[in-house]
Amino acid sequence: MEQKAAAGTTVDKLAAALNSIEAENPHLKEVLQAFRGILLEQARWKAELPIPDCPEINRPDSDRFEKGVPLTDREWFCRLGELWPTAAERMIPVMIAGFPKLQHELQQLQTAIQRRAFAPDLFLSALFGGRAAEAREHAEAAGFTSEVLEFALIQAAKPIIDKLNAELAKAISLPDVKKHLSEQLGMDLVVSSPEALQTWTVGEIARWGKVIKENGIRAD
Repeated sequence: MEQKAAAGTTVDKLAAALNSIEAENPHLKEVLQAFRGILLEQARWKAELPIPDCPEINRPDSDRFEKGVPLTDREWFCRLGELWPTAAERMIPVMIAGFPKLQHELQQLQTAIQRRAFAPDLFLSALFGGRAAEAREHAEAAGFTSEVLEFALIQAAKPIIDKLNAELAKAISLPDVKKHLSEQLGMDLVVSSPEALQTWTVGEIARWGKVIKENGIRAD
C-alpha cells in the first residue's frame, strides 16, 4: 500500500512538471503529448517494481570482494528475464497511444515478448555494448526493424535499469564496500545514473575532440 502511495505521489509530481513545461513551451506540446503517457507509466512502474531478489547472492561486503566476486555480475540481473513480459504489458500500450503509427509492429513485439519468443536482453546487450551490426542482425532475426526495437525496448527497460542502478548505488555506498574499494583496490567510485554518465561522456567527447582538432592529432 505504501509503495503504491509513493508511486502515486511521484507520478502526480511528474504530471504537474510536464503541465508546467507544456504551458511555458507551447511549441513542444505535440512531442510532450506523445511521450506523456510513457513518462508517467515509467515513473509509476519504477516505483512499484520489486527490488531484484537473488537469494543465492549475499549482500555485497568486503568478504565478497576478497573471494574474487565482482560487484556486478550476471547474477545481479537474475530477475530481468522475468520482468520483460510485465514490461511489455505495462509499457507497450502507452507507446501505442503516443505513437499510433507504430501500433502494428509494437503489438507484434508485445506478443513476441509475452510468449517468450523474443529475448530483449540480447538486443539491448548488443546495442549498449556498441555492437550495432549485431543489434541489427538480432532485430532482423526477430522480424522487427532495429529502430522500432531500440525505441520500444529502451522505453520498457528504463524503469528496470533505474531500479537496478538504485540498488547498485546502495551496495557501493555500504561502508565496508567503500573501504575495501578504496584501501585494497585503490578505487573511488562515484554513484551516478545512466543519464549522468551519458551527459559526462558527451561532454568528454566534445572537450577532447576540440583538443584533437585544434592540435591536428592523428591516430597514426
